[in-house]
Amino acid sequence: MVRAAVMIGSLAERVRCHVIALLGGRAVPDIVTKIVFPVADMPTAVEFYRALGFDVDQYDDGYAWVSHGGSEILHLSEVSDLDVATNHAAGYFHVQDVDRWHAAVESSVDARAEVVDRPWGMREFSFHDPNGNLLRFGQNL
Repeated sequence: MVRAAVMIGSLAERVRCHVIALLGGRAVPDIVTKIVFPVADMPTAVEFYRALGFDVDQYDDGYAWVSHGGSEILHLSEVSDLDVATNHAAGYFHVQDVDRWHAAVESSVDARAEVVDRPWGMREFSFHDPNGNLLRFGQNL
């Protein structure tokens, strides 16, 4: 009985989102996450993400917001003692056309990566930004 109620609630939420979208509105989920990437050099990071085609708005010399298509997707936070070689921060970007993103990345920044079809049902590629942050782009197969 509880499982059925959860399934009905989930279905109702999906229907609500589709109706809002059809009416030209925008459904806002209960939770939204943002990646916060550490950066050792903010000007270099800003230049890098702008070269990728993102919009970057700086709050101050040590913090910035990165957006695409009007949606904020990640933050940049300067960390003065960041060791780029040991930085393990990462973000996964689900996209509609991973090959288009791959071509755009390779033509705009010095990042070479192979697009691979993964056994878990994703077509993806990855590369590091100048601060050691791993960016993985993928789409469902």
